Amino acid sequence: KDFIAGRIPEAVVETARREDYPMGVDMHSTLQRFCEMQEEMLRPQLGASQKRFLVMEVGSIPLGNRLQFIASGALVALLSGRALLIEMGELSGHFEKSAQDARCRWNYKSMANISHAIAEAA
Repeated sequence: KDFIAGRIPEAVVETARREDYPMGVDMHSTLQRFCEMQEEMLRPQLGASQKRFLVMEVGSIPLGNRLQFIASGALVALLSGRALLIEMGELSGHFEKSAQDARCRWNYKSMANISHAIAEAA
């Protein structure tokens, strides 16, 4: 059965149109700020009233649609200033197991760290 996502809430669309939106003016600064915000939201010191998340449960969605769903969720999280948390269903165990391996990290602090990791791997 195909998964059909609901409409993006109007409040999210309006936030994306704001000129004072804090994410950034170009893609690099936007992704950098998103990485920082994601890290900040996961800190226990931040008060619960300040934390905003988009939680996606994608375990029951077929793989092709799952990838589209995750990409769309990342965009909505970015536009709405939320940290993105994804439950991968049957794949969750693989991600958790791999996250403990020094060769595999799933939570990078910045685009510079990602670029550095790619350069080291190459």
